[in-house]
Amino acid sequence: MSEHFKLKGVKFYRYLDEESETPAVVRLLEVVEDKKEYKVLDCTTKDEYGISFKELEEKWIKLNPDGVVAFVLCTAKDNQDEEVPDLMVNLHLIDKDSGRVEQVPYCVCRQAVIDIFALIQQSKYIAGMSISRDTCPPEVDFRSCCRYSQMAARREMIAVYMDDHIDDILELFDNEPYNRRLELIKSRDKMGIPGYQTNLSDFLKTNYFMYDFHAGFGIHELDFEKLDFEDDTTNRVLTDYIISTTQEVPTRLYPIPYTKYIDLHDIKRKYILICPSSFKYPDGNIILLAYDVSQTISYKDLINRGKNPKKAKQEVMKQLGWS
Repeated sequence: MSEHFKLKGVKFYRYLDEESETPAVVRLLEVVEDKKEYKVLDCTTKDEYGISFKELEEKWIKLNPDGVVAFVLCTAKDNQDEEVPDLMVNLHLIDKDSGRVEQVPYCVCRQAVIDIFALIQQSKYIAGMSISRDTCPPEVDFRSCCRYSQMAARREMIAVYMDDHIDDILELFDNEPYNRRLELIKSRDKMGIPGYQTNLSDFLKTNYFMYDFHAGFGIHELDFEKLDFEDDTTNRVLTDYIISTTQEVPTRLYPIPYTKYIDLHDIKRKYILICPSSFKYPDGNIILLAYDVSQTISYKDLINRGKNPKKAKQEVMKQLGWS
């Protein structure tokens, strides 16, 4: 049995009968030892019920999680070396080869800190920040963003999947202790600094936590409410985006709605994972965008020959038939 089997949030699925086209999916909420059962949440009906140890382990199939999100009540020392209450939400990725949870988070979202991006870019003091290994400025030690002086007794460790939305994660545990912590942190502010939130959902959305969450799994967020692949404008924008991010020239796009049942190792074509902006469209779903690569048009060759990137892209787009 893997180390993730009993982790809250782990998904299990099974086909209830031979005629079922889609499987039933549940997520683990609690291990009830005295009843020898697992308390689960039905992902479709949102009902909670118990399944015996024997039934879940023998008749249901576990979906391996992609990461673990830790919700931590902690304290940190301020500039006067005093302990101040804080709330941290960390995403830990799971190594696909070993199956182990990475010790250092990929990203961390905190409330009782000043947003260094707003401070550096706008000279503004705003409370709360989400930061990742990839977005951390070079002059800042990312590990320092993850440090705390004391951790409170309460901590939630939630198994997550890269197609999870914020609400999918938050419905798995009692949010109230964390909401109360946010209220406490806000009540201590005597300077009227903006950015303090009073509930977990707003805290994560306001600080763009899901942007970092998606980036950790290599998912590109785009400013689309709905991707219409029958629309030339959509396909032009996506073609331009693929050239900019991969330097490959796509000649045809193959959009596929992503599900956990797709094994990405089986995809033979080049692809990227995209989704709508999680801040604007929090319920947007992931698209696996596979594409054919041109064998005759090369963006890299134009760059290597000294072309300005903007002009090189314009020339490539023109050769593809985009005016």
